[in-house]
Amino acid sequence: MDKDFKTIPCILAKEKPSGKLEKIVTTEKEADWWFMYQTLIGDTTDGYTGCKNIGDKRARKILGYPEDTTLQEMWNKVVKTYEANNMTAQDALNNARCARILRAEDYDFKKKEVKLWNPLFI
Repeated sequence: MDKDFKTIPCILAKEKPSGKLEKIVTTEKEADWWFMYQTLIGDTTDGYTGCKNIGDKRARKILGYPEDTTLQEMWNKVVKTYEANNMTAQDALNNARCARILRAEDYDFKKKEVKLWNPLFI
């Protein structure tokens, strides 16, 4: 299973070595957490760098636990982290848009076009 699937709220089936299927449930809060995590650490395989000087351990410390935070709170932490590492909020947004796996709400079915992820919260 590709780690990028963790950024999508869904139910997946993963085959165990025994051949039995294991059900994996990713909630929206968990998916949002992994989305922000990927925004921080980047993914060179997928072509985006993330924030300078941020790896797995620092990203986890910055974001906390999925159940304890909102997407808006995590986004604010991500931007502060980028800025503390001599990067910009635009750098954070560019990486977030690369990290984002398209969800149903990210597509305008009437216009037949993708809506880029926007960190403006209502």
